Amino acid sequence: MLSPDSPLTSLPRDLPRRQILFLDAIRLSGQMADFAYRALVDTARRLMQRTDKPNPDDATRAITHAYIDAANRLREVVRSMPGLKHNHEYELFMRGTNSVEQLRNVVQHLNQELKTIAERRTASMGTLSWLGPSPAPDCPATAWILQWGSYYPELRTVGSRIDLLTGVTEGGVEDICLTTSATRVDLTHTCDRIQRLIRAIEAAARKLPAKSGKLGSDVLMHFELRPAPTQPQGEA
Repeated sequence: MLSPDSPLTSLPRDLPRRQILFLDAIRLSGQMADFAYRALVDTARRLMQRTDKPNPDDATRAITHAYIDAANRLREVVRSMPGLKHNHEYELFMRGTNSVEQLRNVVQHLNQELKTIAERRTASMGTLSWLGPSPAPDCPATAWILQWGSYYPELRTVGSRIDLLTGVTEGGVEDICLTTSATRVDLTHTCDRIQRLIRAIEAAARKLPAKSGKLGSDVLMHFELRPAPTQPQGEA
């Protein structure tokens, strides 16, 4: 997600504290969304490779990583950051990730949404779909669907859109989508938009003056507590 020498991990020491906090929140939220997406891709690969003996925990892993709350958190921080230009890149990011906010609203009020979900005959936590490797050369991609929860009668399950002219190579996972009762989030597209935004913010951060040096980040500290040596009786 970040450039190897990302300025977001070594901000100028003399930046206003509020600006430092906003940039930290943007960087960390972007990284969290990226890590969740990459973990989701790895889980999808395992599911495709173990169709004979799937690990039941992988379904739960997939749902944990698919609901990338960090993406919506990033939207809120970017929208509120003082001094951030609402340029073309900003508008593309906000429009391209609008479905993430809709998803968050559905999940946040899931107890109120279950009646509507039942009427639409969809699943409570939605459906995950993606495109996997083509079965043979010159064949289109294989569509995969992971349906969480009980597979009840008349359940409506939504799958991937398949481009008949495009295949997926061995080990590939593309076009991962999360579909709930009324919202469809293209997770692959969302993470691509996040990366583009981070790159644009990195470019702006490189131009910030650092007259007083730069800050460190992600510092790990530990403090050991040990008993003091006991003094023999009779000694002061």
